[in-house]
Amino acid sequence: MKKGSIFWLSLALILCFIGALGAGLVQNSFGRVSITDIVIETDVGTLTGYLLVPRNATERDPAPAIVTSHGYLNNRQMQALNYVELSRRGYVVFAMDAYSHGNSSVPVDGRGSEISKTTGGMNDAVEYVSGLAFVDNTRIGVTGHSMGGSYADLTASYYTTLENQALENGMSPTEAAAQNKVAAVLVIGNVPFGLEDNHPYKAEVGIIAGRYDEFFIVWMNDSNVRIFENPIARQLFSYQTGDSSLLTGESLVEGRRYLNSETGYGMTMWAPWERHTWNHLSRKPADYTIDYCEQNLGAPAH
Repeated sequence: MKKGSIFWLSLALILCFIGALGAGLVQNSFGRVSITDIVIETDVGTLTGYLLVPRNATERDPAPAIVTSHGYLNNRQMQALNYVELSRRGYVVFAMDAYSHGNSSVPVDGRGSEISKTTGGMNDAVEYVSGLAFVDNTRIGVTGHSMGGSYADLTASYYTTLENQALENGMSPTEAAAQNKVAAVLVIGNVPFGLEDNHPYKAEVGIIAGRYDEFFIVWMNDSNVRIFENPIARQLFSYQTGDSSLLTGESLVEGRRYLNSETGYGMTMWAPWERHTWNHLSRKPADYTIDYCEQNLGAPAH
């Protein structure tokens, strides 16, 4: 091999090494966050993901936790912007591969829990995270983009159902609330349609909906540019808050928390000027996600 070729090959390998090292340092916040590849055997199959644990999360001082999920044609790594930024701010994060995606097994018909299949395994991820000694299991959030947003919605609906059923079976409010392991849900690039059949959620609800999101045009039966005036959006806020006055009158306000005075939980929506796929790549949704988590799960020690 010619000397010139050896030089350029060596330079390329050095640059690759530097790039890989730099990417790794960014992901683990320069050593302040441990990242473990997790494999969980469930009654459905195998659920995999990255578990990111910041130094501040200890058994003596448990930290809030967040489960993230990706969209249909993606895997856990498409949530990198969220899991890196959240973990470096002190949150324990489980970035899951949904069933049938990434390294997670494909659910087999007739085997395993139906709710596990419906939520893509997010409820299994919540159960796993809630059992970690360094996690505050009263402050667990779920979020996802597109298909993952639907999983987050269905997971919040599932845990609200558990709490309501516990109350119906005579448990005290405190005992019933302990059955509900999701304190906040943030749906990105999707709609929390579960509210229509199971409202209000016994959890905080957030939505990030791009104004040029091509899917929302179908879901909302209108251009998403006018999302805060949309009757479907108004109805969802009314379901969560119990406030029928939101169905008419002035348009909803971006970033404003609308509270259900009876449950103590509310609902907030943001609408960045972007398309569907940009939700998990741009800064605005990441900023909104961080703000939402800090407001509703607390801001852990950095």
